[in-house]
Amino acid sequence: MNDKPKRQFVVIAGIVITLGFLTLFFRAPDQSASFDSPDSNGPLFADETVERAKVVQVSTAEGMYRLVADDDGWVIPEKADARVGIEKIDRLLANLKGLELTEAMTALPERFDELGLGDPESGGYGAKLQLGSDGPVVILGVKNDQQFVRAPGETQTYRVNQLLPPLHRAVWWLADSALAVPDLSAGLEGFNERSEDSADADLAFLKSVLSELEFDDVRASLNPVGRSATLRYSSGDTVTVTLTEEDGTYWISLDGDHAELSDGRFKNRSYRIDALTASDLTAVLF
Repeated sequence: MNDKPKRQFVVIAGIVITLGFLTLFFRAPDQSASFDSPDSNGPLFADETVERAKVVQVSTAEGMYRLVADDDGWVIPEKADARVGIEKIDRLLANLKGLELTEAMTALPERFDELGLGDPESGGYGAKLQLGSDGPVVILGVKNDQQFVRAPGETQTYRVNQLLPPLHRAVWWLADSALAVPDLSAGLEGFNERSEDSADADLAFLKSVLSELEFDDVRASLNPVGRSATLRYSSGDTVTVTLTEEDGTYWISLDGDHAELSDGRFKNRSYRIDALTASDLTAVLF
């Protein structure tokens, strides 16, 4: 009797079984959280997981942003590495440490968005949060000042015991200094090629616009494209203002040797202004 086919089968079967064990052993861990019940789960995030996290990634239907720790605190790379308010990130991390399930809610997918728990990758209202670059992932939602959660891929939803800081607007996390406006009205002597003693009304109007200037967002802008004008000061300093219109929003970039720009915060960044301010600047400068 020829035992060769039998031996070949045994060898092949052994290889398949071995590969199966190796696949199970080396398979990457599931990053999604999995919840059992309010009574059995405990804190959703272990203290040490929160403490060692250097990245908090948030994804919404509008896009993704990250809160990233560095030697001086936290920044948002998607906002030109602008600084995060330390009290805001501290509040988030403290709340994540104590976050626990308190009540089981709906398990019907058609009701997810009622609790703000729709998958953002499908246009839902939820905010998907990942703690750490390879940590657990949860979908969080808010309704009537209450926080809800579910695990991605699971239908059971829960209420949790703490309300987290708002997650849908990346700009909310910025420190006040990140959107601080420089005083470009003091000592302003002229602009563009106009002489010092001409267009006094325009100069006075421009000073009033600059004194009330406000920024409500920031982004990286290495080579801003738009209309530019040069402001001249009695000190001899100059500031180049570039105004860019994009999809109905208005951004200005500032560059020059004015003392208000000396901290480097404005280099390679653009700041969003409202349409009325953009219109006022356009009427005078361009």
